[in-house]
Order: sequence, then C-alpha cells, then structure tokens
Amino acid sequence: MTSFWRQYGIQLYGFLVKTFLQRWRMPVSTTVEILLPCLFTILMSVAYWVSGSSTVPAQMYDGGVYVPLNMTDFLSYFMCKKMGSMLRVPWYPCPPGMNASSLTCLSLIGNGNEICIQNAFYTVLSHMLYGMYYGSGPFGLNTMDGHLTLAALVTEATRKENPTFFGRGGRDSLSHYGNLLVSSNSPALAQNFMTFCRQSSGMCGEVLYDTPFTSLASAKEYAATNEDTVWAIVDLPTASLASNGEAEFTISMNFTATAPTEKEPQKSLFTRGLGANDGSDGYVLYWASGFLTLQTFVHEFYLAQALSTHNITGPSTYYTDPSSDVEGISAYLTQYGSTLIPMPTPSRYNNAFLTKWAYYMPLLAVMAVLYPTSRLVMLIVVEKYNGIREAMLIMGLHPSCMFFGWYSSTLIMDLVSSLLAAMFLKIGFLDKVDYGLLVLLYFSFMQQNTALCFFISSIFRNPRVASWFIAFVLFVFAIPSFSFPTGMTDIQKIFCCLVPCIGYIQAFNIMLNYVSFGWQFGWSQARAGYFNFSIAVGMMWASFGVLMLLSFYLDRVSCGAVGRRAHPLFFLMPLVNRFRKTRAPLVKMWDMGKPIRPGSLVERAIDDDEPHGASFASCSLKKDSKELPQDNSRLIEHYHDVVSTQDPAVAAVFHRLRKVYVGGGILGFLYTYFTGLFRDGDRIVALDGVTFAMRTGEVSVLLGPNGAGKSTIMGVATGMVNPTNGDVYVRGYNARTHLDECRQNIGYCPQRDIVWPLLTVEEHITFYARMKGSHSVNVQEKVDYVVDLLDLHEKRHCKASKLSSGQRRRLCVAIAMVGDSAVLFLDEPTAGMDIKGRKIVYEALNRTRTQRSVLISTHLLDEADRIADRVLIVNKGLLCAEGSAMYLKSQMEVGYVVTCLLESNMSTTEENCAAEGLVNFVRAESYAAQRVGDSSNEGCVVLGVQRRGREVSFRFPMTLLSSAGMTLLSVIQLNSERLRLRNVALNLATLEDVFFTVTCTAPLMSSVTDGELVGGRGDEGDALSIPDTPSTSADLYEEKTGCFFVFCRHFRALFLKRLHYAQRDIKLLVYQVVLPIIFLLLSLFISLVRDPSQPALRLDMTMYDDYASHPSQVMTAYSNFSGYVQNMTRYPMNVTNAFCLSANLPDNVWGSYYLTDFREMPSGLPNVSNAMSRLLLSEIMSHKDPRYVSVAPVGAVFQKGVPKKTPTLLHNTSYSHSAPQGVSALYHLAMYQLFGSAVPTPTAVNSPMMLGEFEKTLVTANKQVMVGIFIILPFIFIPSNTISYIVEEKESGARHMQWLSGANVVAYWLSSFVFDFASYLVTQILAFIIFLIFNRTEFIGKDNVGAAVVLFFFFGLTSIPFSYFMSFFFRSSFTAQSVVFCINFTFGFLWVTLESMIAEHALRFAEVVTYILRIIPAVSFGESMFVLSGAQLANLMFPNRAKKSLFSLLHFSETGSPTGGIGTGLIYMSCVAVACTVALVILEYLRLQRLDSAFTQCCTRPNSEDEEEHRRLEEADPSVKQEEDYVCADKTGPESTRIAVQHLSKRYLGAEHAALQDISFGVKEGEVMGLLGLNGAGKTTTVSILAGEVVATSGEAFVNHYAVQSMESRPFVGYCPQYDALLSNLSAEEHLWLYARLRSIKEKHIRGEVHVLLKELGLYPFRNQPAASLSGGNKRRLSLAIALVGHTTSVLLDEPTSGMDAVARAQTCDIVRRLTAQKSVVLTTHRLDEVEALADRVAFVVRGNLRCVGTPQELKNAYNKTAAYTLNVLFPHTVQLQDADTTLVEKVRSYVLDTITATADVNAQQMARCEVVEVHPCSMQMTVNGDLHSICVAVAHMQAGQASGIPATTYVSVSQPTLEDILLLH
Repeated sequence: MTSFWRQYGIQLYGFLVKTFLQRWRMPVSTTVEILLPCLFTILMSVAYWVSGSSTVPAQMYDGGVYVPLNMTDFLSYFMCKKMGSMLRVPWYPCPPGMNASSLTCLSLIGNGNEICIQNAFYTVLSHMLYGMYYGSGPFGLNTMDGHLTLAALVTEATRKENPTFFGRGGRDSLSHYGNLLVSSNSPALAQNFMTFCRQSSGMCGEVLYDTPFTSLASAKEYAATNEDTVWAIVDLPTASLASNGEAEFTISMNFTATAPTEKEPQKSLFTRGLGANDGSDGYVLYWASGFLTLQTFVHEFYLAQALSTHNITGPSTYYTDPSSDVEGISAYLTQYGSTLIPMPTPSRYNNAFLTKWAYYMPLLAVMAVLYPTSRLVMLIVVEKYNGIREAMLIMGLHPSCMFFGWYSSTLIMDLVSSLLAAMFLKIGFLDKVDYGLLVLLYFSFMQQNTALCFFISSIFRNPRVASWFIAFVLFVFAIPSFSFPTGMTDIQKIFCCLVPCIGYIQAFNIMLNYVSFGWQFGWSQARAGYFNFSIAVGMMWASFGVLMLLSFYLDRVSCGAVGRRAHPLFFLMPLVNRFRKTRAPLVKMWDMGKPIRPGSLVERAIDDDEPHGASFASCSLKKDSKELPQDNSRLIEHYHDVVSTQDPAVAAVFHRLRKVYVGGGILGFLYTYFTGLFRDGDRIVALDGVTFAMRTGEVSVLLGPNGAGKSTIMGVATGMVNPTNGDVYVRGYNARTHLDECRQNIGYCPQRDIVWPLLTVEEHITFYARMKGSHSVNVQEKVDYVVDLLDLHEKRHCKASKLSSGQRRRLCVAIAMVGDSAVLFLDEPTAGMDIKGRKIVYEALNRTRTQRSVLISTHLLDEADRIADRVLIVNKGLLCAEGSAMYLKSQMEVGYVVTCLLESNMSTTEENCAAEGLVNFVRAESYAAQRVGDSSNEGCVVLGVQRRGREVSFRFPMTLLSSAGMTLLSVIQLNSERLRLRNVALNLATLEDVFFTVTCTAPLMSSVTDGELVGGRGDEGDALSIPDTPSTSADLYEEKTGCFFVFCRHFRALFLKRLHYAQRDIKLLVYQVVLPIIFLLLSLFISLVRDPSQPALRLDMTMYDDYASHPSQVMTAYSNFSGYVQNMTRYPMNVTNAFCLSANLPDNVWGSYYLTDFREMPSGLPNVSNAMSRLLLSEIMSHKDPRYVSVAPVGAVFQKGVPKKTPTLLHNTSYSHSAPQGVSALYHLAMYQLFGSAVPTPTAVNSPMMLGEFEKTLVTANKQVMVGIFIILPFIFIPSNTISYIVEEKESGARHMQWLSGANVVAYWLSSFVFDFASYLVTQILAFIIFLIFNRTEFIGKDNVGAAVVLFFFFGLTSIPFSYFMSFFFRSSFTAQSVVFCINFTFGFLWVTLESMIAEHALRFAEVVTYILRIIPAVSFGESMFVLSGAQLANLMFPNRAKKSLFSLLHFSETGSPTGGIGTGLIYMSCVAVACTVALVILEYLRLQRLDSAFTQCCTRPNSEDEEEHRRLEEADPSVKQEEDYVCADKTGPESTRIAVQHLSKRYLGAEHAALQDISFGVKEGEVMGLLGLNGAGKTTTVSILAGEVVATSGEAFVNHYAVQSMESRPFVGYCPQYDALLSNLSAEEHLWLYARLRSIKEKHIRGEVHVLLKELGLYPFRNQPAASLSGGNKRRLSLAIALVGHTTSVLLDEPTSGMDAVARAQTCDIVRRLTAQKSVVLTTHRLDEVEALADRVAFVVRGNLRCVGTPQELKNAYNKTAAYTLNVLFPHTVQLQDADTTLVEKVRSYVLDTITATADVNAQQMARCEVVEVHPCSMQMTVNGDLHSICVAVAHMQAGQASGIPATTYVSVSQPTLEDILLLH
C-alpha cells in the first residue's frame, strides 16, 4: 500500500509538472484565461469611475403638513365655467369681458364651449403637470371633477401632437378622457351607482355612458370596438353587496393606463425607491390615469350603500356629533381622497453606469469565463481526441491521478484569477464588500465552472464540439436567473443555486442589495436571512462536489470514456475480484488459427478494402494446391506447443480472442431488437479465435492488410478494447480483472503521435518515466538511457512541434521503451521514418530485447524480415500463419528470385525485344535441364516471371542451388553480352511472397505469358478499353483560341465543382436553408404570439406570491391635535382618533393576510405620517415581515393654502400596485370600524381593457422590431460558411492543385462568387417568400419592399468579397469560420443592438466606433435591418413626424437614437465590396509565396558552411557534376529533358541552413527519377518548387522547357503531394472530371480517360463516394489519379504510397510503372523497395545537396564495395553458436571463403571477402563478396551436409543486399 501511494504521488507530481509546462509555454492563452475575468471587472470599474458616482442619502418624501397641493385645487384657480353652462362643476365663472383670444375652451367637454382655461395659466399648468408626471414625491388624489377636467385638457393637447397613446407614462395615462362604462349583473345596482355618480360629480355625469352593460366582457368588447372613446369601466357584481366578508369590484382602463398587472422581475437593483423617475412608476400611472380617483369614488359608493342599509355597530361613527365633539370618519374620507406619500428610501449610489448595468453585471461575469472554460475543456478533450489520454492510461497512469492533476492545475489558476478579480471589484464599485467574501464568491464561481468543464469533458470526444458546447451551456444556465418570478420561494431559489451560474448571480445580487444602499457587507451580513449569501455559496460548492463525482464516474463508464468502458460498479470490482477464484489456463497453440464459430463470416473491422488486381494469381504453398488450405497447421511453427500463462518465460498470452463490433445506430438497434437479426454491415467480426504467446527476449511482428485486425489486437492487449470473448494475460495477470497490474508491465506506441506540441523530447520521456512505476521523481538516469538508445541527443531540448514526423515517431518509441516495461506493443512505430530513423529503432530493439518481449504491427514486410524472431500474419480477423521468417519462407514453393538487369542504352522497342528474348532463353534452358536430369533438376523450374522496367525477374524453387540450378545460373552469366544484360543478381524469397500467399491477395510476381510480359496485361472485361484514344495532342486538347475561351472552359469546370460539392455539403444546407428557416420561423412564432393581455389583478395581498407565508405589516398611528396648524391663527384644526385606533386593533381590519403594527405617537402632531416615515426608515433593513403600505387615517395637511383633514397613505414604491392597495386597506379599516364584519368589504380589481385595432397594429409593429433581430442572425451566419469553404480548399491543398492544373485565377474567383451569390439569392428568395406568406409588411410593404430587396442584395454582394479577402489571413477553416462568426455576431448583432444604449451616455464614442465598425458588412446590414423593422412602428407612433426616404443617410440624434434610412449602410457596403475586390486581385496576383520568397532573398544571405558542404559533396561523387553540366548546358535544359532543375536553392527565413543548395538534375521522357534522402534533406522542398507550391530563392526549374511558375508549364504537371489534396464532398469521378477540364482535355475524351484511371487504380467501385468517406489507401490512389489525369507529361509523386499496406503498395507500384511509361516522373519515398521497383535513376539528397545520381544498381555499386551477397545459415536447436559451438562460426566463415577462392580466378581471389555480421544462438549471417557461382557452390555443399567439419544445416540462403540494406549499413 505504501508503494502504491508513493507511486501515486510521483504520477501526480509528473502530471502537474506536465500541465504547468503546457500552461507556461502558452503565455498568451494562459494570461488571457487568468486575466479575462479581471479584464471585465476592470472595464466595469473604469466605466463606474468615469460615470461618476455619488451617495444619495436616505430620503424622506413626507414633508409633514407641507405636501404638494392637490391638482384639483390648482384647477379651481385656472379653470372657469362659461356663463350659461349647465354643467355642475365647482369652477368659478369666467371673468366677464374675456374674449375667445384670452380663453382656451375644452372641446371634449359638453358642447366644447363650456369649460375654459385662461391662456395666461395654460403654460403654468403645463409646467405643473410636467412636474407631476416626473415627480418624485407625494400626490394628493384628485376629485372626480378635477381629474376629468384635467384629462380632457391633456387629451385634447396630446391628440393634436400625436394621436397614439400606446406608450406607458404619466402624460399618456392622463390622455385617456372618454366615457365611463358601468357593468353589473344587477341592473338595479348599476343604476344606483350611476345615480350616485351623477349626484356626486357633475363631470362624472358628463362622461357616464347612458346604458349599463350586463357583464364586464360586453363592456370590454364595446371599449375595444370604440377605442379611444372610453376612459374606464366599473364592474359592480351583486356579490359585492350581498355577501359578508371580502368582496370585489373591477375597474378596467386602457391597456397601458396603469402599471402592468403581470408579475415582472425588477430590472435593476439600483433603481429602487422611486425607480426610473420617467413617469412610468406604478403610483404615478395610477394617479394620472384616474384609477385611484375612481377607486375612491367606488369605495365611497359602497360606503354610502352600507350606511343606507346597515346600522353602525363599530366603535367609530360616520358623521361628526357637534354636541359631543366626537368626530366621524366622514371628516377625513371625502371626495378629495387621500394623500399618497412614498415610503422613505435608504441611501443609495447614484451612478449612471450602475443604474443601467448593475442588473447585467453577473451576466457579464459569466461571459468573461466563456473563454477560460472553453479552453480548459479543449485542453482536456484534445488529449482524448489525439489518443494521448489512452496512451497515458496504458503506460500506467491512474485515472484518478489524471483527474486530480487537471483539477490541481486549474485550482491554482482559478485562485489567482479570483484574487485578481476580487481585488479589482474591491477597488471598484464593491468597495463596501469584504474582500474575503469577494474572493470566496469568485473562487466558488470559478470552481463550479471547473466542475462543469470536467463534466462536459467526460461526455465529449471532439474538442471543438466540447468547447462550443460548454460556452452554450454557460450562457443558457445564466439566463434563468434573470427570469425568476418575483414570488419564488427561498427553498426554490436555494435548489436553483445548484445549477452553475445561478448561485453566483443570486449571491452577487445579494451583495448589490447592500451596496446599493451604501452599506457595508461583511461576514455577518452574509449569513443574514433565510436565503442568504452563505447559502448560495454553499449550494455552489455542493454543485461542485456533485459535478466532480459525476465527472469522474462518467469518465470511466460513459460513451465518452477512453478505451474500455468500466463496469458501472467499477468501484466495487476490486472487492469482487478478491473473492473471485480464477485458475490460469494452459493455452494450446493448435487453437491458433481456428475461429471460435467455424463457418461464420469474418468481416473487416475497417472498411478499407483494397482492390485485388486481376493480373495477379496466388502463389502456392509447398506440396499443396494453389488455394489456402483449411488446415493451416503447416504455417504455424509452434502448432503443438502448450503454454502456461504463469510461465516466467512467457511475457504475454492471447487466448481465443474474439471481437465483434455492432453498429447501425438507432435503426440497427431497433431492427436487431425486434427481429433478432443483424442487417448487412451492422455486425463486424474484427477478431475470431486469435491465440498466440509472446516470449521474453523475442520480437514478434504482426502483419496483415488494412482492416485485418492488427490494431484491434493491440487495443485488446492494452485494455483499450473490450473483447467479446477470450482473455489476454500479461506477466500472468488477466487484463480483464487486473488491468492496472497489466499496464504497469506494458510499454505502448500507438499509430498516432502521442505528443504535446509544446513539450520537449526530454520532458515527454521524463513524464512517462514517472508514470512507469518509478521509485523517485528523479528519473534522469532512465531518461538519459532512452535518449541515447533512440539517438535523440540533438533534439533533446526541442519541442515536439518542431520535430519532423520521423523524429516524433522515434520519440513515441522512446516513450514506449522508458521504464523497463516487460512487454512492448508498437503499432506501426516506423511509419514516416527515413532509413536512418528505422535503423536507430532496429538497433534500439535489438539492444533491449533480452529482458522484454516486443509485438510490432507494421506494413513494412522487409522490416519484419529484418528484426522479427516470430512473424504473425492476420487476415480478416484470423491468425493465418505464425513462425520465424525462415520457417515461413521454407514452407513456400518459391524460394529464389533471379533478377536480370538489361542495358540502359536501348530504345523502348529494343528493350521489349531484349526482355522477350531473355524470357525465351531462360525458359528454354530450364526446360532442357529438366528433360536431361532426374528429379533433383526440379530446382531449375521457372515458377514465375515479372518485369519492372529494365529488370526481369524469374522465380525458382528453394532447390535452385542444386547442380542443375547452378548450371542454369552459369549459362545466364556466360550469355550476358548476347542477352544484353548488365547484371545478374540472386535474391531470396521475401516475406512479401509469404504474406501474399497466406492472405490470398495479389503477389508481386505471377506466371505470365510472353505477350503479357512485354505488353502488359489488361484488366477483366472492359477495364482497360480506352474509347477513341486520340492520336495527336491536337485531337486531345481544346484549341486555345483566346483567353476568353479558356476563361469560359475553366469557369464552367470550377462552377460545376462548386455545384457538385454543394450536393453533399451539409454545412451549406444548414447555413443557407435550415438556419434561415429556423430563425424566420422563430420570427413567425413571435408574430403568432397572442397580443398582450394583462390578467386581472386583485389589489390586495393576494397579488404577491408569498402572501400566505409572509403577511404584510401595516404600520398605523394617530396623534390628537387641537390648535393652529403652523401657527396660522385663521384656521384652527382639531384632529382626533376618529377611526378608534389602538394596540388591540385586529389584523383583519385591513383585509386578509395583514398584520397590524400600531405605534404610539405623542399628542400635538397635526400629521403623524412624518413620524411614521422616520420609523420606517430606521427599520428598513431590520423588519422581518414585508411592508407594502402604512396608513395614517387621520391628520391635517395644507392644501389650497389652508389646512385640510385627510388620510395619509404611505406606499412602497418598489411595488407598482401598492398605492391602490393602500386605498383598499383604508376603506377596509373604515368599513370594519363602522360595521364590524356585518357588511362586505369590497376590494378593487384592476382588469385592463382589451387592445383595440389600432393598438393591435402598434403591438404588431413592435413585434416587427424583434423580428428584425431574429432575421439578422441567419444572414450573419452565411459569411462564415463562405469563408470556411475557401479556406478549406487552401488548407487541404486543393486550391493549389487547381492552380497547378492551369485554372484561370479570374475564373476561380468569379465562379466561386457566382455560386456563393446564387446560394445567397436562394436564401434571400426563401426569406422573401416567407415574408410574403406571413405578410411581413415591414419588408414587403409597398413603401419598404424596394429598400428591403436592395439591402439584402447589397449585403450579399459585399459579404462574399469581404469573406474572400479575409480568407487570406487564415490557414484553418474552423478558425476562419469561428472568427468570422464571432466578429459578425459581436459587431453585427450585439453592437448594433446596444449602440443606441451606449450613445445615450457616450454619443461621440458611439459615433466614432460605429463609423469604423461599418466597414464590416454585418454591422451596416444590422443597422439597416433595424431601420426597416422599426420604420412602420415609428410611423404609427408618430404619424405627424416628417417622413424621410428609407434610402436617406443614417445618423445619431442628440439623444443618441439612430435616425434616418439605409443609405449609409448601402454606401459603406458598396465601398467595402469594391475595396475587397481590388485587394483580392492584388493579393492573388502577388501571391504570398512570391512575397515570402522576395522577402527571404532580401533578408537572408548564403551560408558559407552550406557552400563548403556543397563543394565537398560535389567533389566526392563525379556523377553530381556530370549531371549538372548536362542539365545546365542549355538555358531551359536539354531537348530530351522534360523536367530540368538548374542551380536550385531555397532558404527559409529564420533557418540556419539552406533547405536546398545549388542542386541540378534532369528527367527525360519515360524516365522515373527517384529522390532519396533522410527526413529534412530537401526532397519535398524540391518537389514543391517544381509544383509551384514553393518559390525558389535562386535558380531555375523548367517543365517542358517552361518555367514552373509560368502559366504555360502548369497543364503539363501532375502532382501527387504527401497530403491528400482532395475536396471532401467531391466524388472520385468528379475530381478527375474537374482536373481533366482544367487541363483542357476535350469533353469527348474525358469520360474514357477518367474511367480507365478509375479502373486501373481500383477506384471504380468507389467512384461515386465522396472523398471524405474513402479509406486512406483509396485517397492516395485518387491523389495519384489526379496527377495522371489530363495526359500530364511530367508527374511529381511525393510519397504516393504512404499509408498503404503491402498489398496496396505493390499494386500501386505496378500501376504507376504502367501508367507513367511515357511520362517524366519525379518520385520521393522512404521505401527503397519502391525505388528499386520504379526508378530508372536515383538522386540521393543530403542536407539540401545532391550526393550522387545514377541507376539503382549504380547506387548499390557506389555504396556496396565490400559486400555483394548475404548468407544466412540456420542450424538445428542442438547447435549453440554463442556457447558451446563458438568455434563453428569461424569454421563456416573459413569454409565459405575457401570455396570461393578455390573456384575463382586470380583477380576474383584478391577481391574475395567473407565477414560475419551477426551471430544468434542457432543462426549466423555473413556478407560475402565473390563470384555468384562460387557462392552458390558453397551454399549447396552446406545445404547437402557435404561441408567438412560443419554439421548439417537446417536452412541456408543467399541473396544480394537490397538498397535499403546497403544504406542502413552506411
């Protein structure tokens, strides 16, 4: 246990170091992650400081007896009644002698000439009303006469200015003068009220509608039909009088006359108290609309009805008794109504920034963490995506260690970020909050987000999707907190805080509550209340814990888990395994090749079916038929072995492995569920019955075609794949139950590079060394050993991103080998390595193989032949063969290959004749030898013939080295001159032959007829039928009659390319069709949302959600007063306790859910409201129960210059409906004190009217503005898709391939523009069709349609060139798409939405920024869309405004609102379109490569070391100088040379040495030039220059005697780059059609050539599949076909077979040889067998210089001066060459040397050599230089046991070293 925790600590330390280094090497990203949250707080703080702030002290709105006069009193001064008017109103008669010019009569009252106002008072009254609209203090309620007169005056004035009253404000509410409708289900009750109305108020009778309505609904219907003619509706149900207890009556006014009755959250914590002060406060609207006046009037009616029908039984009286001086409540309850006074407000900040943005500050904080969270998720998930996490787990890293490692690193960053952000908040606007609380809040918020990141990363595997998703989730989670209902209970809020972001927002708001008052917020305040700061933070940490646990669990068991998913109860499995009894089985090797279910179809795990060439036939096994036998025991060397899994000599055992993959998705699952069957392809058997063992000290190599199951075997062995059946044992541990123990013994190198770009080589090895059971964090010794082993000294401190692909593979091998793992699993470890790298790996494996077992999967058969002790061949999931390479070769009928090289100075016809003559000669001699001798002469039977260029190869049996066979070889050598042979070589059969035979695929050589040998074979059927092949180039190519015709042809080809691509382009469909439809339908949904209808609201405690659990306190008091108010002796007043208030006052006197809070007041106060306000202020933060109203029912105030008795109502202005609630409470008190519970106590209900037709039109127009917002979004998505395609073409290399094929530049961009604009027009037409269907008049109205069409049209014309221009600055399509979308969304949507708000406070700043941002087309489009969508609303709201043309210029008004039309946007877009087009032309014709080359020439100088190296290598081999003189003799190269390179040099900026240094070579027609060299030697640079992809620093390169950068050379060049330069959504056939057209092939010839290439390269079955769905091998074939299509004369092949398996590679080489017979070819590759098979000449490149140039045989001779042949001798197991029989090695060497010298002439004897290269326990290898016949004699004698003193051998072979063997030695 102690060792476990020590190892755990070392792993955790290593992981933390790795993470720290990653963060440290990304300074910009890490700094942004830490400082971005701080940046937002800094910006907010700066805005706060700039805005200026002041502390507004606590305010008392109660001036005691000094309150504003009632407006009714002012009207009595200003208004007058005309003489003769019959209206019963309390206005004085108009002064006599005043004519019409001195008076303004109110036309809406009476006959229009009855009530007037003196003109001199009109302005004064207007100013007074303005003060009332935007007042901030008390109001006295108007009388009915006063309100209606005032409403008539204001309504008349407003209608003259603007007939629209849809706005909600004081003036608008007062502008609704009209009829008063009465409805009731009792006609008598309605008539009684109407009578009371007429009697109590003259103006009430004036507006009263004559006929009562039977229901409120019918009255509302009338009001809606006759809009703007109805002031209010009063509904009096019978129940309001018939029942005792609570009753209700309804007042209905215009929709916007009063505060909204739906419950809305408060918009800002900094607008408390009197709110926005803009006339929209609830109590202002209730006063201005007359609702409070009418409510008082109705309450007076009910009081009168009760007095007339009931006796007073309560403690109070209604009328004053003069005799007893007992006041009645009628002294206070009058038509003048009550005085409304706002409750006092606490001190608060008065800051413009906080007032506007405080509500959104938490949301800004959430936006600030979007990047850090996205980045964290990206870093975690990218390790999954790249297979790094998989490798770490395989190498022994504990999952929890990785989990805590990531968390620990993030914890530090979160803490630093929290400390900084809290500091800036503290010195900013939260200076009154304790710093510790700020740190705690922000740190809790960051940690909760971290937990969410871990949770998201446990689900996803794609880092891009995961990073987008976390940003989306955070944004979504932040929204609900801003839409909580105001009545939400504390318990609900507490549980909501479990959701990320919500807890932070709630806690932040709690702090702002205190800060807004200017109060300190410390630790004690954090715990105050039931739902408080500490609870919110605590729930955030609870959420953190839950998310972390879920993350760790899902990371092991979910679909996003890496590798083998754990058992759902994995945490209990160790306990289960402890009690599970298992017995190690004995594994029988005869199960090796047997499937578990015989007869079942074993399918490929990977759809990578390489086509089998029809020109090949299978080789046969020894003494068997030519078909693979069912019993393959002969191919299994250890068939009879029985292996124990516990045997110490056995490193790993694979026992009966079977793996079945089940796919098909949901449909496949349902099909299988209901039928019990699998659809074709849904069930794939990857492995079936695989059994083998790996022994310590052995290197096993796993061979097989693509999809055979090799990687699945590796995955099962390392625990990444869960087998369906079978087990894997590693060092005796079962991987199924003891996976961790198995992994501690495993070293793993996957196919992909498991490296971090920013870590160095040493840091990688150090990290993995700490993962592998190290006893100390200091692993330097292990690191040094592995670095030395893999020869990584020079790159030790080099970052992985700077390594070549081969060096990265070596690093991966080093990672696997570090830590002394007992078993190494290497999955294609040498892929992409050059010769030197492979040699280093081979040597490293040989040096460390003693104590470990190695399993290598590879496609390089020569690699297996070189290092394998045991070869395992897998095909279709079955293990087909097992044994040593020699054993498997010995089972083959074919043993030797004799290769004859023809002379090089012959024409093609002579070469064919010579080859035919050679074949006939060898066959004739072979037949003759067979007829003469006995059965021993079977060794000279010709089993197969194959020709590769000038090489003709003959296959013979293993018995070739018999007497007859040696005679045949001698005859061939003696007739070399006659047969025109340059050389005769002998080679042993390779593993390729074994592999092709076992897998039943195409071998490299087969029996062919004479004609087939010379002329080549046709495919089956019509595969090679070329219809009407043109005889001349004039018939083949289109006539070049002019640039315009070339342009037209290319435009057609490129446009068809875009059209075909679009047919499969899902993104185009989404961006151009789906998203516009979705957002347009969203706008439709907005239109379909029902018109706003406010619910009826009962104006008592029931309008609050928590009324039952939180009843309201009603503070009440009185003071007895008798005397002169304010020492005015003229008006003595008496104030008594008329309402009989006392401490025993019941709670229900105010209504239900109230609590009475009676306060004793000293006598002598005329009005106690001031004292009550002071009490309310002192208790504002300490009272427990809510306070909505307070009532002082008795008191005296000054009104109209005299004191008057009136009740005073204090109301909480934070609640819009508290004022009418207070009126209801006052009359409830009066009714209860008069009658007790004997009479009903009616409560007012506010039920707004329905919308009228005009108002509905206004609502619709208002919705149109929202529609405009939604329409902007899909159109700003479109440019991101446009740029994505262009950059994707550049990123994939397809853009350059089209340029290289001769594509006209103008045609390229114009075809793209036409297609993109046509696609855009489809979107635009679709949008306008939807506008038309749903009658979107803001876009298709007669006044707007022209402007809308022009705007959309111009946006398309501008956004496309803008995207093209931006594409030059991106290399990644994903980055381009993301950046352009973010720019468009941020500026085209968010900025346009907010610019008017910003302009209100910073007009000049908004103007300057907008002028700049309009360069972005989305900004101009967004602004113009707002203009169009808002034009109709503006016309309706302000019908009298001066209407400008929609094409007028747009500018900001003085108030900051944009005014004007779309003209500015159109001008900007036009200029941007022209500018981008010009810039595009300049950039395209300059070409960035040329600029880079010119800059390099100016800024770099030749390196003297490079020049010296060039001179040295040139002198070392005369072939280089000879080639240079030959090629440079003519200006564009010799006439016979198709490709000429003259003194070519290339230097990269910043590089120490030149990539190419003065190289020269030429390639003739029909010649294949192979470029060889190590990684970084300059091969790809050379090919890239020839392809025009890179511009040379100096020198010239010509193709067909045209410069490679010229237009003339491009159609002749076919280029197959290292990468697959394919368009993912084009099919193979469409690719070939495109390039054939670009190369100007006539249409009638294209189809035939395309089909021939498709069939030749095996692509015909896949011709209609998109390139993205092709396998890796087929993609390479398609790249090769592109290079060949169009009858190119010069072909550049840069590693054309990379990624192919052995079968595909052999087939491709054969096809390339045949299809390039008349072409000049430059071939680069790391596989030297390809060079030997294909190249006529080879140029070896060393550090940018040519080392030598010549044929492959010349290269062999140049490097191989001491060794001509290799001898392998295998003895029986009884012979031990390294122990007892060491002297035998020297005996064998001496015998061979003596035999050679005995049969050789004098010169040959002097050259004879025999050296021992390798010695193994039972075998040895020697290099021999001598005559082939002499060597064969020695081999034959040893094979027959005729060598004196040498025991009989098991196997002896002789072969000539391959080119790779020679280069590995040198």
